[in-house]
Amino acid sequence: MEAYQNFDPSLEQALRTVREASHQRGETNWTRYGDCVDRYDAYFSPILHGKSIVDMLSEKEAPVVLDLMAPSETIVDLFSRLPQLQKLGIALSYEDLRSGDQKERDRKLHIQQLQGDITEVTTWETLEKSLKGKKADLIMERAMGGISCLPVHKSFYVYAVAKMWDMLSPEEGTLLVQTPTIEKLESVDVFVPKWVEDLKSNGIEAESYSLASLLSGDVLDKLPLLKDLPSCNALKLIKRSDSPVTLPIPHLEQHKAVFENHHQ
Repeated sequence: MEAYQNFDPSLEQALRTVREASHQRGETNWTRYGDCVDRYDAYFSPILHGKSIVDMLSEKEAPVVLDLMAPSETIVDLFSRLPQLQKLGIALSYEDLRSGDQKERDRKLHIQQLQGDITEVTTWETLEKSLKGKKADLIMERAMGGISCLPVHKSFYVYAVAKMWDMLSPEEGTLLVQTPTIEKLESVDVFVPKWVEDLKSNGIEAESYSLASLLSGDVLDKLPLLKDLPSCNALKLIKRSDSPVTLPIPHLEQHKAVFENHHQ
């Protein structure tokens, strides 16, 4: 109980800060929408080690893919390159800006686009229900500038990564996510490199990197926009049959309670 009482109670302030900043910029949504999967490959190339996202999924029997803070366009492009007939794609975006034709296209491809705010508990509940008992072979998030719409708060980060881990398949399910800057994470006592080493000691394949060390060569050639994001990080986790069911995070239940109680 003492540890719980010492948690930072300022989640409400963190949410208010990002929402006020968005309104001051004239933004009410995540504005970088719709990229080809090649751009995701380029962004995550340092932790894909020569493989592409298509390569990762090409041998799956019936791939299940989630793309967070994005419209359906990337999954559409990805599915057009995969050989399997059975696939399920779920995209989550703040708004659904698709045309009628795009919605019909997505329906035929077994792709759903959910509308929701990732900082709300109900959005995570909707995501889980949309899987209908299935587990994801790939969960990806590459929000680019939209990452600034997330609250800088440890309990939110812990809740989000724990929920994504829960939704991953134990058969080589992979998490590929863009994370906030090192400075932002460390300001709320989130030290990703150290945590990655802790995960490895628990038998989980985990890797992170900072784009600050990669602003040259092929990465910039493929994605010049990275010049505008010199301090962004990315994280990869792989879940296997012998991986812990619950992601090892100190005080996980207390952080989840902080986030969930905020919405009650």
